[in-house]
Amino acid sequence: MDCKILQTIQADFDSLWDCEVKGKTVIITTPFSHALSSLIKIYLTERDGHFVISDGGDLYRVVASQDINWGRVALQKAIGQFMNQFEIQFSTPKKNEVPMYYMKVPEMEEISSALFNVSHFIMAAADFAASLLIQVEENA
Repeated sequence: MDCKILQTIQADFDSLWDCEVKGKTVIITTPFSHALSSLIKIYLTERDGHFVISDGGDLYRVVASQDINWGRVALQKAIGQFMNQFEIQFSTPKKNEVPMYYMKVPEMEEISSALFNVSHFIMAAADFAASLLIQVEENA
């Protein structure tokens, strides 16, 4: 075997991506997943001369659907650490909105890196939340 296998892997991996446009938002389904859901979706919009790459509130919705208490100190601490690690920002929700985690970049060339960071942030946070859920089930 040699590194030519990389071409097959890249072709297979590339086929897992999907994209749809809803209004002014591009929704990108990535080949990345986490323990609480299927494939991760990333929402891309342009605002005030910047590109905003977010989870669209999906992380909050997925974790909330599992009855994991967002107020748990361990969960909040871990999400804060993941936010720092991946340079993620948090939007404080208005009434009837869910919080979103996002990155802003000024140049289109930075979108790929931001998409990578937001996707991996979602994976890390959701997987940590899933581990809390498993601990609660084991202690019940």
